[in-house]
Amino acid sequence: MAVPCCSTLPTRRFTGKYDCHGEPHWSEDDLLVESVYRYKGRSTPAAVVVVVKFAFDKLDRAVWRCLFVALTPPQMAAELVLPSRVERCLTAVFEQESVSQAA
Repeated sequence: MAVPCCSTLPTRRFTGKYDCHGEPHWSEDDLLVESVYRYKGRSTPAAVVVVVKFAFDKLDRAVWRCLFVALTPPQMAAELVLPSRVERCLTAVFEQESVSQAA
């Protein structure tokens, strides 16, 4: 069974327009698709964060900030979808941190 791409799902998105009070205008669907930076400051029950814009071999300050912004708004659950290269990088960092805290 084919999985529909995001462009064919009924998604709620910022339309790029604002009302007369300066509030953003959103499409009417239920599934919110948003960039990390537009998502910042929102509170949601759950989020799926898909890492597509960048792949990294090391975690620098900018990457940490981006992941922090993406993963802190969800109240109950957050899922990361990322390339295997990025997964290896994150795993190495967390394993190193676990060893440091145990010592």
